[in-house]
Amino acid sequence: MMKPRFNKLFTLLVIWRLASVFIVQTSHVPDEYWQSLEVAHKLSFGYGYMTWEWQAGIRSYLYPFFLSIFYFIVKFVNADFPLVIIFGPRVFQALLSAYADYSFYTWTNSKLALLSLCVNWYWYYCATRTLINSFETCLTIIALSKYPWSGHQVKNTTFLWIVGFLCFARPTATVFWLPLCLYHVWKNKYVMTWYLAIGLFYLIISTLIDSMCYGRFTLSPLEFFKINVLNKVSEQYGKMHGLWYLFSGLPVLLGINYCILPLVVYKVISNGNNYQKSLLFTVTIVCSLVIYSLIGHKEFRFILPLLPMLIFVINETIFQERVGKTKKKLFVFTLIVSNVFPGIYFSVLHQKGPLEIMSHLRNDLETMRNSEVDILFLTTCHATPYYSHLHRNVSMRFLTCEPNLKSSKDYIDETDKFRRNPMNWLEINYLNNRNIARLPSHVVIDDSIIDKVEPFLRHYIRLIYCEDTHFAQHGEFNGYVIYKHHTIKSFDSDKSKKHNSAEF
Repeated sequence: MMKPRFNKLFTLLVIWRLASVFIVQTSHVPDEYWQSLEVAHKLSFGYGYMTWEWQAGIRSYLYPFFLSIFYFIVKFVNADFPLVIIFGPRVFQALLSAYADYSFYTWTNSKLALLSLCVNWYWYYCATRTLINSFETCLTIIALSKYPWSGHQVKNTTFLWIVGFLCFARPTATVFWLPLCLYHVWKNKYVMTWYLAIGLFYLIISTLIDSMCYGRFTLSPLEFFKINVLNKVSEQYGKMHGLWYLFSGLPVLLGINYCILPLVVYKVISNGNNYQKSLLFTVTIVCSLVIYSLIGHKEFRFILPLLPMLIFVINETIFQERVGKTKKKLFVFTLIVSNVFPGIYFSVLHQKGPLEIMSHLRNDLETMRNSEVDILFLTTCHATPYYSHLHRNVSMRFLTCEPNLKSSKDYIDETDKFRRNPMNWLEINYLNNRNIARLPSHVVIDDSIIDKVEPFLRHYIRLIYCEDTHFAQHGEFNGYVIYKHHTIKSFDSDKSKKHNSAEF
């Protein structure tokens, strides 16, 4: 009886997640490309851009190395087409998230809890992205489904193998798992031997992989702690208020469920004996939020692994008790409606420009030799994917934004230098630079600075405009434009004429 049930439910979850691979066609954050696919592409094909994090040795190669195995396979069978390179890892992530969904159901034994997880717009938006946070959330759900709660299962250490991998792949995962692991050790002190053995195993494996990929002995968790935590380098990418997660992060993560969160916390605290699991999760959630709130740089995705814990607590304290059918149906209706609209907007429309830009570039380069191509990205730093979405070993350059690692006085990164005086930067680096034999074949630029670089763009014809956002940001920025040097034939002359005459 269980096998057909498993097949039916798991098949539906696989379809749900695989569909999102093709529905979610927008960009979220640069890390989904630059800290995963780009690194894996470099490992597998020998070319790709390594950001400062990889030069400083603060990132673990475990996740990109895992993705590179797929790239090595498709390379070996001569199936390394650009779309395979782009969508292959996302399909894997979809299958992993579908299995995580099913694990969540077997753990909670609640259809309503599963529905809350599956329709959550932010998780749907992130679940199939090649973000280490998405990978971490999937493994967190699977590990939670194997966590030993009852007395006779307390010696089970299956979940530890997943947790150990997580903590070395992403050291901040330790924050989420520390309370749960301490509780596990408290229930059975004899499992400490397993903690030490598994920890030592992953320490050796991760150090070997990192040292091999970096080309030098590297303890990436230690380097991460020194640079990002002690030196607070991450704060150079933005610093938020200490209560940001409470009033911004959680509302986005939970949606309509955020409204009942105060009631949930009250019930857990006031009646903890009846909600022992929820009490432990509440302690874990609160401790994690406090620790993360002490770090200046904050992002929604950082607390994504807390989502399954939050849904579990809400479901156990509110909906596993006697709730009228009418109220439950009203909640389900509100839950679905409140997630559909932001899900569609952010998955289909908001920040779609970066992927469209790379798609148009791939099409335009089909008839060009690699030696003829030289692409210049005059956008915000890491605004678009890079070699992982082009899969051509061509010359490319973008405006960098490395943090001030040496604490230099009056430090200004390349992006800020360009923004302060765009034409001066172009004159120094291209127009008046004798070392430059030719101008770039293509220029990708955001529409907020086109007027400021008109003298430079006189050498180019406009190919296409890709809208990115409906609300201006970064200096009235709404989209990207691809320009092509006028001496190079356009891939579609009619389209070029059409877009040359278009107005923003």
